Amino acid sequence: MRTRSHLVGCVVLAARILVSQTAGVPSGEVRIRTADYAPATLKLSAQSNLVEMGVTVRDRQGRASGGFQAADFQVFDNGAPREIQFFSEQRGAAANPQSSSALAGAPQPAPSEPPLPPSPPRNLALFFDDTHTEAFGLRQSRLAAEKLVASRRHPGDRFAIFTDSGSVMVDFTSDSAILLAGLARLSPHVEPAARGMTSCPTLTPYQAYVILNNLDAGAKNLAVSEAIGCNCWHVIGPTCAQYQVGKVEDMAEAVWSFSQHRSTHSLAALNLAVHALAAQRGTRILILVSAGFITGGMEKEMAAVVDAALRSRVVINSLDAEGLMGLDESPEMLTHNMSPENLPRIDWANRTLGVREQILSQVLQSASGATGGRFIHHTNDWESLLTLADEPEVSYLMGFAPHEGPDGKYHRLKVRLTRPGSYTLDTREGYFSEAPTPPAETVQERIDREVLATTVVPGFLSGTNVSVARDGSGQMKVTVVIAMDASHLVFAEREGRSVQQLTLATVLQDSNGTYVAGKQSVMNFALTAPTLATLRRNGFTATVSFIVPDGQYRVREVALEAVENHIATSTTPADSR
Repeated sequence: MRTRSHLVGCVVLAARILVSQTAGVPSGEVRIRTADYAPATLKLSAQSNLVEMGVTVRDRQGRASGGFQAADFQVFDNGAPREIQFFSEQRGAAANPQSSSALAGAPQPAPSEPPLPPSPPRNLALFFDDTHTEAFGLRQSRLAAEKLVASRRHPGDRFAIFTDSGSVMVDFTSDSAILLAGLARLSPHVEPAARGMTSCPTLTPYQAYVILNNLDAGAKNLAVSEAIGCNCWHVIGPTCAQYQVGKVEDMAEAVWSFSQHRSTHSLAALNLAVHALAAQRGTRILILVSAGFITGGMEKEMAAVVDAALRSRVVINSLDAEGLMGLDESPEMLTHNMSPENLPRIDWANRTLGVREQILSQVLQSASGATGGRFIHHTNDWESLLTLADEPEVSYLMGFAPHEGPDGKYHRLKVRLTRPGSYTLDTREGYFSEAPTPPAETVQERIDREVLATTVVPGFLSGTNVSVARDGSGQMKVTVVIAMDASHLVFAEREGRSVQQLTLATVLQDSNGTYVAGKQSVMNFALTAPTLATLRRNGFTATVSFIVPDGQYRVREVALEAVENHIATSTTPADSR
């Protein structure tokens, strides 16, 4: 649980972060994701937490239906029935009980009742998965998002833009010009390996995944046949052909290992966006735009995203940006032509196109279903994105306590509706039950602990400079410049680049050490040799600024590097009186 302390009359009006590199460093070699941040001060154990579930009931036309009670639902945990211990109906701002499309079974207000209060402000986070979505789908989705921002159907709407790659990030604002400029910068960052790795056979992440998990014998047979054709045409005897089976399995493991890392990164970026949205007041909606990616075996990471969204009442609506894909557009055929010699691959790709789509879109369906949102797919109408800006008219939040203690396993969930009628239910597919042994401290928990501490560990922080001045409007501005010494950082080598990840948490505290405002940024480095040499010679800086009332403050800086897990901290006073 995260708590925030707000000082009466001392509300933070604005905060921003800017990372600067030394001159001549290509921007594509450093990617940055930033979100609002507050340190966690209380950690609840899994044994005391109820398992929360968001459920949306839809009729045959896909409309949300209301008027249900807890007794109308049955919940099963790994097949075992569970007693619903809390239950509430959640009404969205779009629900209007006096309209002609009033929800089925919902109570109607008396005509003499006073008008409803104004709807709370809406916060919409646009998350573009630009590392899995190709140029055409990303462009069509961007055009639809531009129409959504320009239409401003609700005057108080505030938008933010997040990307999987971190190449575009726009903090929550109602300024359409800033948002449209951010959308214009969107571009695909799909790595060539996503379209196929290894020389012969060329394996896509999907093909590697189904081979390793024995989900499609045809995928393995096809790969082995292609490997034999490439490697054994000049060899007499069966030995070479038999060897190709193991070779294909090794190749599939290498391809999936690379792809799994990308999927894990995408879920972490999505989780960061959910937490940034959770810090906003009012209605919270995240629109996830993605061509989908495989999350098999990542139940714990997926559950973390869902749990964070449910705790903060974040609704995730998803759009499959791939649209109606043809056979020749699939990655399984992009590296092969449609000539007769490729008939076996054409036949396999055509036969498995639907299964492939189902596996890749599971992350979109799961995120939406678990939070009461909508998932739009099987359409080339990208403007349907505009309909995802609304939360469901009505949904339900319920929970139960597991009978057994935490077992460290993933639990499948199923919800049934006992009331007769033709309905479908959107809800989460499962949850991860934490093991009874105390888990190792996570990266985020370590950062939170250090933010709340007072010790100073300079490490690779070469200096923290805090300046206070009034801006053009007369407001007091605290600017923090964090200088880092790259010569004290160890970089790992991967695919010819020097890689490193830095997580920076910058927190402004009052004179009593109470949290006032904060930002957390994740910087991913993939440097060429010349760029690394430049950074080692000149270092680099990150700049964070806050607009605050006059007063005495101090800045707590925590920086964590990923390669050797070293941390650096500083505490610097800031007097804005």
